[in-house]
Amino acid sequence: MAGIWNAVASALFKPKDEAERLKKENARIDKEIESKKLEIKKIKTTLRNHRKEKFHKKLEKMPAKVKLVNIEGLLRTSDELVMHKVQQLFHVNSFQEIIETSKDIHKNLKSLGCFKKVNMSVDTMPEDATHYKVNITVEEAGSLFGNVGVVCGTKDQVAGVVRAGINNVVGAGERAEVELCKGRGGYFLTNLSLRKPLHWLPQGSHTAIFARKENLSVEHFQSSVAETALGAALSISAFSSAVNFVSELKSSWLNTKHNFQHLAQPGVAKWDPLAQFAGHVLRSSLATKLCLDLRDDPLLPAHGLLLSAGHLVSVNHSGQHAHKMTISSSLHYPLFRGLSLSWRSLLSHTWGSYSPRPQELPHYRTGLLARGMNIPKEYQGDPTTFISILAVTSNLPLLTANSLVGRHVKFHSFLTAHSSKFDSIDSLSLKNISPYFGVGFVGKIYDLGRFELNFCVPLDCIGGQGGNKPGLRFSFGTDFL
Repeated sequence: MAGIWNAVASALFKPKDEAERLKKENARIDKEIESKKLEIKKIKTTLRNHRKEKFHKKLEKMPAKVKLVNIEGLLRTSDELVMHKVQQLFHVNSFQEIIETSKDIHKNLKSLGCFKKVNMSVDTMPEDATHYKVNITVEEAGSLFGNVGVVCGTKDQVAGVVRAGINNVVGAGERAEVELCKGRGGYFLTNLSLRKPLHWLPQGSHTAIFARKENLSVEHFQSSVAETALGAALSISAFSSAVNFVSELKSSWLNTKHNFQHLAQPGVAKWDPLAQFAGHVLRSSLATKLCLDLRDDPLLPAHGLLLSAGHLVSVNHSGQHAHKMTISSSLHYPLFRGLSLSWRSLLSHTWGSYSPRPQELPHYRTGLLARGMNIPKEYQGDPTTFISILAVTSNLPLLTANSLVGRHVKFHSFLTAHSSKFDSIDSLSLKNISPYFGVGFVGKIYDLGRFELNFCVPLDCIGGQGGNKPGLRFSFGTDFL
């Protein structure tokens, strides 16, 4: 009887076992097919690379000389400027060098800002097969240009912008431009500039002269500041813009108007000690800055290094000097995919024979710099500031790093140390440092700016300046630590 039941069970479950066996066999065959496809793909890639390498070696051995460069389409652009860019073609010795040099020249000509299109071709000369002629056909950019957009300036002012001007003014890539910006809180900027590229320096280097007027509402100072400035600037870039040197010389006229708090009685306002700094100020200054930026992203970096040092010397109408030094560093290190550790620091110190007014001092008590710090009542600026932050940034949970939100928004937690409100750099010590812990979201909106939504908690209530309390804060801008 038992044998009969076993036979029946085997007969009943045999189709299921057969189906499982066929399923596993099909999976094994599919896996082998995928493995064979991958091997074939690797072999094809190896053969393709081998042919390419063999072809390049053949080109390297093929002797070649450029005897003639023909340029068509030049109208306003200087012949001398273009010939300066293409003269390296006459120093090549092989056809491979002709190809590589032509690529570099094409890139350089496009970067001049003079041309809308650049086309290049290479032909042999009839008298000798090793002699070549390079034909360059260009289409110059329109002399007039204009555009509109949205910008976030150095003072974290989001504003609409309208630009118009003239390209290639005298044939060497110069640009004359007028820029109008309008933002919230009465922010307004008018800037006139003439920019000239320095073609004998690395790409991106230029010099400029400018005249501008800027109206800015300084909320922490309860005032509005209007600056009228005239000056010149020099910018030098090197190593694919990883190293930048900027120097600016200007004379500026500052007009500060204090926003008094009006009382219920008409024509009567409450006195504010900050009102004593209102009025007109004339300054001349020279600012220099050297920066090394190796970060993978200027707004939301995950790895890389940033080192920056700057100095500003200003002179008042009495001939007295004031100096400001700023040093900052930023190191980002990926621990593993989706998780990055960073350490960022900033030190700023002001000294001299006269004390700059509060509206002239740098303002670091923002949500992107001194995170967690409040602005005390009757705040008059910080002559010396030290900030250091240790942060961990990670991808958002349940979202892939390549998704629309996951690519531009991250989660971070940080520990910040802040010290300020000192008249001497020697006063900085551990007991004067206020620590803060925070968590929140950090991200960027295209290339416009960086935003942070943080909840910060002061770790030392006694050391906290200005009555700091736990709180939620949203910040947006381009100047961040």
